[in-house]
Amino acid sequence: MPDVIVIGGGIIGATTAWQLAERGAEVLLLERGHLASGATRRSQGLLLEPEVDPMQPLFAESNRLYDHLAERAGLDLALDREPIGTLFLATSEAQLERLAENVPTDGRLLDRDAVLEAEPGLAPTVSGGLLLPGGRRTDPAALTAAAAEMARRAGAEIRCHVDVKRVSPGAAVTDGGFERARTVVLAAGAWSRRLAHTAGHELLIRPVRGWLAVTAPVPPLLRHIVYEAGYALARGPQPGEPVLMSDLADGDVAVFGTRSATAMTAHQNADGSIMVGATRAPALREGDESAGALRDTAARVCQLLPAMASIEVETTWSGLRPFTPDELPYIGHLEEGLAVCAGHSSDGILAGAGSGRLVAEMVLATEPFTDPAPFSPGRSHADGD
Repeated sequence: MPDVIVIGGGIIGATTAWQLAERGAEVLLLERGHLASGATRRSQGLLLEPEVDPMQPLFAESNRLYDHLAERAGLDLALDREPIGTLFLATSEAQLERLAENVPTDGRLLDRDAVLEAEPGLAPTVSGGLLLPGGRRTDPAALTAAAAEMARRAGAEIRCHVDVKRVSPGAAVTDGGFERARTVVLAAGAWSRRLAHTAGHELLIRPVRGWLAVTAPVPPLLRHIVYEAGYALARGPQPGEPVLMSDLADGDVAVFGTRSATAMTAHQNADGSIMVGATRAPALREGDESAGALRDTAARVCQLLPAMASIEVETTWSGLRPFTPDELPYIGHLEEGLAVCAGHSSDGILAGAGSGRLVAEMVLATEPFTDPAPFSPGRSHADGD
């Protein structure tokens, strides 16, 4: 019988299994699909500075562990070794004023001309921006596979295509029968809430759909990660909020899905492909609902980066981000024998490995490297949820 069962084979589950196994625990990881087949693979894979202070220690530790992982696994193409910089783009004077209110010591506020000098491909209609030195690109699926391999080398067992039906302290019910361990860790992202229900616990993790498009490789167009400094909100339920039965009674929500908040994001990968987004919409099912967000994304990127209009789209996809009411993850024990590491909202990649280390230390009852209190599964939320 293993010491720990980890449920979920995304970046959170894989790094949790890695950190547990390297600390001497016997680990079994169960994933219902392929490794990184959920939100991890369907993300932008960016390592950007988190927006809230409690996430900083998780971000710093994740960066350290990813660098360590890249050195051990030789993943030079999966992770920028040096930052390429991040440009938060103001597309209105109001956005520029908000950026000017909080300029980090290492940041530089840019006027319109300076933005166009930094990114000549942008439309001259922009108002300005904030340039930060940080920002790295990753291949999140490759990082996940590498973390799983490091877990295997440390003795962990990785089983894919195993659908977990129910959990309880120290046990999981799967298609193949029963699995038992001293502790079960829920690291199943947007699916963690449903599994927690089977053990009698409520985790306020709501799926938020994000759509992305990826182009064919093209000559250099972007020098930095470009991120519009604010989402344009749509009518109806907002990302992270509950969808009510009255919302479902609206024919558009039932048939087409909820409306998406949108903000233009773009970065060019090392192979020349360009990834563009981003959207956020409350999700009710796994299928490709709210696909109209792709049209809005394409229109916005063509408006702000005119050269994109003539570039071939190679693929599009959507994934479910696990949002909590305060956009902080749940990390810790639900009860003896059952723990959680899930609900990372849009920060699963940037905080993944640090979260994996933190929950591993908590499960093994060793001193945590950072204060886990902000991530307590039992914390209250100001909105009353």
